[in-house]
Amino acid sequence: MNEKPYLQFRKDGTFRVLHITDLQESIYPRKDTIRLLCALLNNTRPDLVIMTGDQLKGYSPWFRLAGKSGVQNTIKMLTDPMERRRIPYAVTFGNHDIQCGISNEEQAELYRQQPYGVCPEEGAAAGTFDLTVHRHDGSEALRLYLIDSGNITAHGQYAPPSDEVLDWLRGRLAGEKLPSMLFQHIPLPEYRKCRHVIVNEPVCVPERNAGEFDILRANGRVMAVFCGHDHKNDFVGRVDGIDLGYTPSCGFACYGPGVNRGGRLLTFHENNPGAYETELFRYCDIVAEHTDNRLKEYWDTHIPTCWPGRDEYMSEEKLRNE
Repeated sequence: MNEKPYLQFRKDGTFRVLHITDLQESIYPRKDTIRLLCALLNNTRPDLVIMTGDQLKGYSPWFRLAGKSGVQNTIKMLTDPMERRRIPYAVTFGNHDIQCGISNEEQAELYRQQPYGVCPEEGAAAGTFDLTVHRHDGSEALRLYLIDSGNITAHGQYAPPSDEVLDWLRGRLAGEKLPSMLFQHIPLPEYRKCRHVIVNEPVCVPERNAGEFDILRANGRVMAVFCGHDHKNDFVGRVDGIDLGYTPSCGFACYGPGVNRGGRLLTFHENNPGAYETELFRYCDIVAEHTDNRLKEYWDTHIPTCWPGRDEYMSEEKLRNE
């Protein structure tokens, strides 16, 4: 899809977004990943799917052997469930996508070649753009932002969004009057300020705080940020009036929360687009009690990434010094 889709609230006054993240598949996607994708679409019936990066397990040696055609075939297999249901899906990128051997810009073009793929050439980086949801009278009601949240630095840490991406976001939000929501791959440092949430693995943020949260807070109309990256986390916290939420990983080719993998449904209402409802849909609830690979399921479930149930957050002093 070379143009942005026209998005509109349904006749019942709702608009449904399915957030999926961290499919992280190679050229032979796992059956359980595709089963979960299909079940998520069937159970949530979304108007739009948002994919927030690490669609590809870019470090897989199979991509080096298969080249660009292998990347293209993998993208087609992973997006086929949306294509067959004629559901538009918006795409941004994570830290592993670029490792597949072709740039995010080239990958964005592959998504645009798909009839329902949405990744327009608009922002300061591939996967950086906004989408508008309209009321039935054609007026604008809600804005959804996607950004490229950065990659890995030369010394192995996670970089924040680039200055160009942050300048683009600042410019868009400067005059924004609509309620909005932001989707990206890597969580903001402020996620570590969330209190009274269950942290299933350490909150992994960029090596420095580039001020993205200040940009969002200054607008005053940003409801929430949703991300992935930390595959086992699924909490929604709140900092300075902005919800900071995770969606657990959806793919089975990497580590994750066992049969608690899934997707997040976000429901908006035309009569009050500045509020939303959210619900997680998990493999164990919509596909099966167990996966085809019980050994990996056991590993995912019994090998902790951190201390389950721990309220993990960074001290105020350390956050200020980042």
